[in-house]
Amino acid sequence: MALPATQAQAAWERAARMQARLDPGEAPVRGSAPLSPSSSYRADVVRESAREAGIGTQFIDRALAEGAAAGTSLASTAAAATTLPSSEVVVREGVTAPPSPWSGEKSAIEFEAFIPGELPERDFDTVVETVRRSLGDVGTVSGVGRSLSWSSTDKNRKVHVSVHVRDGVTTVRVGERLSQLAGSIFGGVMGGGGGGFGGASIGMTMAFTQEPVLAFGVAGTLVAASYAVARLVYGGITRRRRSELRDLTERLADDLRAIISRRSQPLETSRRRGRLPAD
Repeated sequence: MALPATQAQAAWERAARMQARLDPGEAPVRGSAPLSPSSSYRADVVRESAREAGIGTQFIDRALAEGAAAGTSLASTAAAATTLPSSEVVVREGVTAPPSPWSGEKSAIEFEAFIPGELPERDFDTVVETVRRSLGDVGTVSGVGRSLSWSSTDKNRKVHVSVHVRDGVTTVRVGERLSQLAGSIFGGVMGGGGGGFGGASIGMTMAFTQEPVLAFGVAGTLVAASYAVARLVYGGITRRRRSELRDLTERLADDLRAIISRRSQPLETSRRRGRLPAD
């Protein structure tokens, strides 16, 4: 199967972003070879070039699979959003590490929204206010060019929201890292319940039965039960936060879509009246 140059380039960039997100210390170096828009590359050549650039096989395979499943090139994913009706946006779950066998859940949550049109920088404050009201956290804000970044200051949560405006599309990403939450729940429940009660149960059982095997069996049961409770609690909190962040992503997408539509109306009216040249 041959891929157009633009699709091959998009697959490399998408795979690089996935790898950098999961292994920030090992971000691959992009190739510098120029691509001709009319050229094409076999899939095996795309994979081999990715490996030579330091991109893991699993990431380039994922990027190629996503492009094939979408029925279009990855390079045109954002551009295709501009062809959507003004009442539609693309909201999807972002790329994160698979669920942990230990906790049964992912260590991070991420959602993405692609809104047709470009959000003016003067309306970035709308994003900040929506996030603050939704999460009840003032957070910290930073911006570079046409990008906005918001990070939580709540010591119990690690939420990050970003907005990027480029090529006629506004992209919103909302995510949260859950490693701290997992550590506090499993450490607290298993340390207090399993470790504390388990150790005490050994002494109590030995005092009444004088059976070491039974004593350690009771302690093991308490440790297993505390692990099951911790896993259940962590799963419930994770699902609740996933739902909360998805709702936030959709709310931001709706707000920004309305703003973009409202801002573009005067411009389109002026063009129809001949006051401004068409693009």
